[in-house]
Amino acid sequence: MNRPSLHALSLWSVVLFSLLFFSCDDSDALLDAVKLRGKLELTPVQSEIVSSHVRLAVEAVNRYLEAIRQREQELNRRGDIRVNDQILLQDPEVENARLEAVRQIGQIASAIREELTPEQQGKFDQIPLPQLTESPRELSFMVMEFSGGRFAGMQSKTSTKINPQVFSSNTSDTTRYNVLKEQRTIILGPPPGQSPVRFSGGGGPGLRRFPVVVTATLIDSAFIEAEHRYTAPPDSLVGAAGQGRLQTFFTQQRINDILTIRLVLSTTLHESYIDMDRWVAYIEDQDGRPYEPTEIVEIRTLVSDRPEQSMNMMAGRQGGARGGLRGRPGGDNLFIRKARRYDLRFPSIDVYGNYLLRPGTESLELVFFDKNDTQFRTQGKWELK
Repeated sequence: MNRPSLHALSLWSVVLFSLLFFSCDDSDALLDAVKLRGKLELTPVQSEIVSSHVRLAVEAVNRYLEAIRQREQELNRRGDIRVNDQILLQDPEVENARLEAVRQIGQIASAIREELTPEQQGKFDQIPLPQLTESPRELSFMVMEFSGGRFAGMQSKTSTKINPQVFSSNTSDTTRYNVLKEQRTIILGPPPGQSPVRFSGGGGPGLRRFPVVVTATLIDSAFIEAEHRYTAPPDSLVGAAGQGRLQTFFTQQRINDILTIRLVLSTTLHESYIDMDRWVAYIEDQDGRPYEPTEIVEIRTLVSDRPEQSMNMMAGRQGGARGGLRGRPGGDNLFIRKARRYDLRFPSIDVYGNYLLRPGTESLELVFFDKNDTQFRTQGKWELK
């Protein structure tokens, strides 16, 4: 009997190790736009579309983490068991939330695959679908890594160009919505990789960087239609009845009377930083004419992300990270990321009778600053031509 040589066994070991290594290394690729771009060799256009899909996948993981946190709070209030990761991950409600997140990521993966060439699809099919079986802490760190640096969705994006977009009849509603949303969204706040604040001793001022992340989406008729098609049941869009429902939706949104900017404020500091009563927001056209919102509507308040590890080290030891800063036992949890969404509504027609969004409009700029401290000021631009 011929036995394999030591050299041959060594080669097979290297091959098996490489397969295992790259398989494990790709386990989070569907949550990492940078990794997907490199692995699939995406074109710039593909990168824009895939990045918007990845953003949705990360949001699905965040919703799963939020379900875990809510369930943990419920079990802790009961007080009859000591809650740990093992108990949480075996809980039926948490398991249902995990399966739902995996299902949503699977749908997103299918949408990504539609945008790829056959060669890219072959590479994409080798990427395992995340099962989200990691501990809540591991998933939180993973999401924070993508949100803080490698995932482009949370990096500052102070300008965006809105190009007329022509989609083929085969383009899915999900892709259409994601592309239009990506084009119309600017993100303002701390530079990538930096925390929102720096604390200084000696009684001097503590805040040195912008304390919130401002995500602003310009809502126009093209985006409203795409969002409606993305969120509505498929059967409700068919035929004359579907067109009638779409027109009714346009009427409800008052697109001929109102220009809406959807604003999300988020911070790891005190919740007062995401209260619009603290801020002034207005838009300017390319000629520098300012327009103030006639109405600011709060949509909802969100809480996400576990306390950031670097910030936890600054929390008081007596009460732990959950006790807030030293000397404030039982105070607000300053380092959990909190967010609020607002609709800023502007008149769509200026004092001269011209539409703000018209063929001659070159740009609109959002200006955002603190009423009480004008050093906290940021601005971003939508380029329309």
